[in-house]
Amino acid sequence: MAPWRPGGYSRARTLADWLVEVLVYGRCGAALGFGLGVLILSRLPVLRRAEELVLGLTVLGLVAGAVFGEAGINWVGRRIRAREEA
Repeated sequence: MAPWRPGGYSRARTLADWLVEVLVYGRCGAALGFGLGVLILSRLPVLRRAEELVLGLTVLGLVAGAVFGEAGINWVGRRIRAREEA
């Protein structure tokens, strides 16, 4: 979505705008994936490849945040909340 300027005009997103969005949401997704990995490990008995689980979920969160942006982060959050409420 392009930001609005005063007077009702909008501007096209530049490469810099896209890069900032990828960095912000990608980093948030990575943090979310890391937290989810740690949470899963705290509830399971000792796993042989625990680092791979945490790393994999961190990378998955990074990619989801970078590709899908805010919508991807919100979707993951809704899934986690729904799981907690069940």
